[in-house]
Amino acid sequence: MRCKVEGMISDDAAVKISIEILLVANGIRLSYVTTNPIHLVKYELGIDPHDWEDVWYKDEGSWDNCMIARVYLRQMDGSLALGQPIPLRVTIHYDDDEATLVEDQSILRMLGATAQIIDKDTGMAILKFRVEDLSNNHYGHDFKLLIAAEFTIFNVAPAFSPEFNVRSQPYKKQRRFATGELPVITSRSQDTIELTASSSFGTYDCRSTADESDTVDLRMARSALHNVLDWASQVVSNLHSIEWNVMGYETNCNGTIDYSTPIFNSQNPNEAIAEIVATFSSTVQDDLKMLLSSVTKSHQAKTSPDQSQAAILKPMSYTKENSGDLESQFTYLHVEKYCSIKTKKMLGYPAFDEDRYVIGFFNHLTPSITTDQFIAIEHLSDDFDNITDQEAVAHILKDAIGCRSKAVYCITNYDSLQSLLETASVNTTK
Repeated sequence: MRCKVEGMISDDAAVKISIEILLVANGIRLSYVTTNPIHLVKYELGIDPHDWEDVWYKDEGSWDNCMIARVYLRQMDGSLALGQPIPLRVTIHYDDDEATLVEDQSILRMLGATAQIIDKDTGMAILKFRVEDLSNNHYGHDFKLLIAAEFTIFNVAPAFSPEFNVRSQPYKKQRRFATGELPVITSRSQDTIELTASSSFGTYDCRSTADESDTVDLRMARSALHNVLDWASQVVSNLHSIEWNVMGYETNCNGTIDYSTPIFNSQNPNEAIAEIVATFSSTVQDDLKMLLSSVTKSHQAKTSPDQSQAAILKPMSYTKENSGDLESQFTYLHVEKYCSIKTKKMLGYPAFDEDRYVIGFFNHLTPSITTDQFIAIEHLSDDFDNITDQEAVAHILKDAIGCRSKAVYCITNYDSLQSLLETASVNTTK
């Protein structure tokens, strides 16, 4: 049985009707049945299911990790309803047949503005929220949100969100090497670590070889990093606290609420700003310097010569006799001369290792290899800054590789370093 109901919908009170169906025989009323009350509305809310998370990990990421619900207000024909700034209320329910209301509503925490409202210009609202409890603590039930208009709005139908399960963190399997062996970390001293692992290619060993006076204190670096991250969280938290929030609405001349003119309020930001600046000045600034020093020392240790490399670095030159030592480090050549940011001096053609760190510069390229052609990076400390210049020239190489520039030469495409240099020299003289 299908029927059509026509009636006036009031903005000041809920309009509900029931339909009575009678069974009549020979003019005698034998039986009847009545439907549940039907609430007549002008608009209905909806939630965009696109990018909805079926499983959400509340302890993954930073404290402001949240879910996002994109809510829209539409008319009877399905189009967005504009010009209707509808205030919303949000409650959390279980995803069961009765959509049971969760007893402890405090587990639902809304982020951002203190009031949620449909934007009158777009007909939509973006709600950010967290659920501060696990589904496992609720007999494994999934949750869903009920998003409805405030109790003073009678002509808008509510909507349930898709269901979602709240968990702590994703289960991560430990990464294994080619043979299935896990890396073993052993302590060599208070300030150094040793990492060894077996693979099908043999055994490799990564360990710090710097003197004790130059070794980075791992505990201090780790503590500094934690301090910086805590300060960053403090900054984000304070930014949320000083946002402009809706505290109410203006009233019309007749005393009714005018939802098109919200009243905003924000706390004085001076105290929050002073706290952020004070923490940065007293602690974070020094911690950042500590981390910068750690990174610099780590890179210097990576690029510093050991005993087996002394022959190539001491002469500051490339010759046919020591080409094997250089070739063991060399991976890329970029045949565009680099000018130092530090001294504005033209250093030559940069050469890189497999990690795209600069290992030195070629003064010039010729088919016949000559001495004093290559200068190792360790001997350019006056002209080459190990942070700014290293970052700049690495960025140049990355862009060149990305656009497949013909100015980049890779050792894997040649039989030897000499063959690469001869090809590059011929191409640069064309």
